[in-house]
Amino acid sequence: MNDIVVGRYQAARKRGGYLVPDDPAIADIRIPERGSGSVLDGDQATVRIYRCKPGRVARGEIVTVMRRAHRRIAGRIERNGKSFFLIPGNPKLDLVVQLALKNFRADEVGLGVWGVAEIRKWPATDRIFSLKGDLVEILGQEDEQGFPILLRLNKDGMGTHFNSKVQAEAQALGQSTIGATDIEIRRDLRGERIFTIDPVRAKDFDDAVQLIDSSGDGWMVGVHIADVAHYIQPGSAIDVEAHERATSVYPVDRVIPMLPESLSNNLCSLRPGEDKLTMSVSFRVRPDGSLDKIYLFESVIHSVRRFSYEDVQALLDGRGGKMGAQQAKSAGQTGRHHIPKALEDDLMELHEAAGALRGRRFGRGALQLDLPEPEFIFDESGNVTDLVRRKSNESHQLIEEFMIAANEAVSRQLEKAGYPALFRVHDKPEDSAFKPILPALERMGIRIPPGRLDIRECFQQILNQALAKPARNVIQRWLLRVMMRAEYRHVNIGHFGLASDSYVHFTSPIRRYPDLVNHRIVRAYIRGVRPGDMELGESTGDIGLTSRHASRMEERAQKIEWDAQAIYSMQFMKLHLGSVFKGFVSGVARVGLFVELLDYPVEGLIRVAMLDDDYYELDEVRLLLRGRNRGKSFGVGDPLKVMVEKVNIHDGLMSLILIDHGRKRPVKKKRTTRRNA
Repeated sequence: MNDIVVGRYQAARKRGGYLVPDDPAIADIRIPERGSGSVLDGDQATVRIYRCKPGRVARGEIVTVMRRAHRRIAGRIERNGKSFFLIPGNPKLDLVVQLALKNFRADEVGLGVWGVAEIRKWPATDRIFSLKGDLVEILGQEDEQGFPILLRLNKDGMGTHFNSKVQAEAQALGQSTIGATDIEIRRDLRGERIFTIDPVRAKDFDDAVQLIDSSGDGWMVGVHIADVAHYIQPGSAIDVEAHERATSVYPVDRVIPMLPESLSNNLCSLRPGEDKLTMSVSFRVRPDGSLDKIYLFESVIHSVRRFSYEDVQALLDGRGGKMGAQQAKSAGQTGRHHIPKALEDDLMELHEAAGALRGRRFGRGALQLDLPEPEFIFDESGNVTDLVRRKSNESHQLIEEFMIAANEAVSRQLEKAGYPALFRVHDKPEDSAFKPILPALERMGIRIPPGRLDIRECFQQILNQALAKPARNVIQRWLLRVMMRAEYRHVNIGHFGLASDSYVHFTSPIRRYPDLVNHRIVRAYIRGVRPGDMELGESTGDIGLTSRHASRMEERAQKIEWDAQAIYSMQFMKLHLGSVFKGFVSGVARVGLFVELLDYPVEGLIRVAMLDDDYYELDEVRLLLRGRNRGKSFGVGDPLKVMVEKVNIHDGLMSLILIDHGRKRPVKKKRTTRRNA
């Protein structure tokens, strides 16, 4: 067999690795060490299959490395005489980087310091043992404040700075002004009441909303999105870098933007009191939540107000009599009298329209997941002083509904007209997908009635019953794991979670590359460029490859954000060493019990070795740790009282002790037969 397959290389813990093909119909291919050439974990490569026996994993060898995943590598710097080397912190990168200090002096590189190398030379063939790179950043010592998060950001080679070509292009674009020719081809909305609603600390304002009319049957709404595609040309240095990053990353206390800040926070951002170029979609929301009268057009706007979510929530609560003046003051609000009556009325009408959209969405079967995000409170020195669960409120839901509606409207218009698109899809789980967790759910008092239920109905019934359970967030996370991940594809298969038959990402081109691609397609649609024209293909590139790359980069960004949350959570929990908390079992494994605290959105581990009153074994069906001799068991949802024993900030891990048993020390386990091990 001599087939060539393209995919992404994943290094194994031991020698060699696997190629995960771009084509999901092809199974993973084993790459022995002798056939791995110069490929590294995460690289895009082509493989020649040389062995493929029925029922066995295919084997292959690397032919070419198409794209390197690690242009920048973080690690510990070591010195040998006058030579400097970098030992990667990523254990899957089994190599050494020969360092040129470039802009650093030798005396600036202290003993045990960590840094970042930008790779400038890769071996053409043979297994990599050393690379050559330039030292571009010193991260500091392991025990320094802020080091763990800096190391995590650089672990996967994520660049926090833009190269000189991108910076030069951004600087030139920053001088751009809106001319008469830019406006004459657009709908001029600068005299309309258009405004933004964003987090209080946000600086990159992608979207603005407008109540166009509410005098007829429903509400006519406008959603206006920053026209990033007007400034970023396909193939430019900024475009290439934006494609590579694919998404902005938000690791708790900072932003790693997809675009340079001069674009994301200034030129493209829909800041109040400034003329801005936008791509717009308008539609009528009928009282039953359905959409019609959909129009896509290029526009220019002048935002009259920048609202925070807190501003809007205070207004909604005030109109409903739920928040008094003192409550509004304590929430940091400036007071309703500062909002013009016309804008108040617009917001209340939009609130009603969003309610109609939300009602229809859940009525058609969209899953109502409500997983609160952790919110970190920092002092002036950057230390975490508090940790709370941030919940979505009506002001968040208002914007969420209009963004979902706009994304659906754009997707359906493009599909109807026969244009390609970079769809946001979410595959339907198999009907049997949730069956492995049914015994554990039943133990927690959640039951699915017998009979033939649709998979969507099963999910919704589980979610509805979970609302009253202390471990409801755990149950929601189980369902998320049961479902496939949402991803990008150039072929539409619908979005299961949203119960949508056609959906794209269109509303955030400042922070997501797929939105930028879809903007280019929408512009072609508006200007009458036919779907098959070469001009459209040149502006969008290979959207199949882009969809796969964007999905991978989104997954990486999510992992970085979760790891950052874990690091900062542990910094906070270090203040509570020896403290006692109530919690509940959030997971079980052979290693022990995972426990989520009730007071804080933090999870820790009680190692099975600390449960020395019996020999505990894992019941994988009912998700229990059960004592072999006494029959005592610990399962998901069980309440516990624990003490914080140890915190590992770098790894984001916390060790707990079950205080009902006192402080326990590991005991030797009796030797068991293989069957009982």
